[in-house]
Amino acid sequence: MFHSSDVLQLRDGEQIKGIIRRHVFTLWPKLFLAGLLIVIPFFFLFTLLSLGTFGVILLAVTVALGIFFALKSFIQWDAKVLLLTSQRLIHVDQKGLWTRKVQELPLKQIEAVDCERKGLRDWFCRTATVSIVSGGGISGVSFEALPRYKTFMALLDKMKESTVRRLPENDIRWEQ
Repeated sequence: MFHSSDVLQLRDGEQIKGIIRRHVFTLWPKLFLAGLLIVIPFFFLFTLLSLGTFGVILLAVTVALGIFFALKSFIQWDAKVLLLTSQRLIHVDQKGLWTRKVQELPLKQIEAVDCERKGLRDWFCRTATVSIVSGGGISGVSFEALPRYKTFMALLDKMKESTVRRLPENDIRWEQ
């Protein structure tokens, strides 16, 4: 299971405002294929057992591969998150079992948040791909199949506005 303490050291006065994962529907195709690897050999159980030791080994390897792929898919889905804190946005991208990329964007440097919905999956699951563009030479973040994307974008806007220091009106100077 993903623990925010594995990738994040909170700063003074910083609080986690949200942890967002991809929609659970994105997990089902991989789990379905892993389930097939587990179940299909049992349809050929008598044929595999009649092959002797080779058949038993083939049965065990196929079931073990199915379990491995199911666990790998779940771990990758669980660890690919967006963490929104009171000061920054952290994108954790779990690429494999041992490869993790952590990208941090200070809220002050976020310039734009784009939302794109396309395809049957986004329509059916009410998800979207959210792209966050930042300045200051830091690359942006793109997160697919984000559920409750409107709530996330509103929270991000609210957090971004609270971090921007606004000058009083009498301190604004107009250039002529």
